[in-house]
Amino acid sequence: MRLLGLPRFTRGVNCEVDRAEELETMWLDVWEGIKDVGRALRFWDWRKIRRANIPSNVRDFFEGAGENRIRGMFVHNLVPDKKDADLLKIYNSQELTQQARQWLFELQDAHERKEQRLETVEVAILVFLALEVLHDYVLAPVFHWGR
Repeated sequence: MRLLGLPRFTRGVNCEVDRAEELETMWLDVWEGIKDVGRALRFWDWRKIRRANIPSNVRDFFEGAGENRIRGMFVHNLVPDKKDADLLKIYNSQELTQQARQWLFELQDAHERKEQRLETVEVAILVFLALEVLHDYVLAPVFHWGR
């Protein structure tokens, strides 16, 4: 099987080596290793965003109140000041409290998904950089490419 289409080379007397098959086997092993690393790091399984099933006007209200303020209300479990009408409205309504929690889960999933995409891009850049180094310093001198 000759996918690369490279010529046969000989080493010494009567010792023919099919360099293309060696390279093909090497690249298949490298690709399997990359896929194993990807599975181990779960690059192929990005987090699914759990969408909050809330009305758009409530979503706009939460966005106006601010993610950090609403999250702080839940984290510290404190009653908001009487001056803060938005948080008081959420705090006093059980339905708005549940919707705010769902909205925060959705935002957290979106942040996690963004981080996973960035990590995947970083790994892809490293792989292409490694391939470039391999090409420039290993394969090009052997096959006299670029001369």
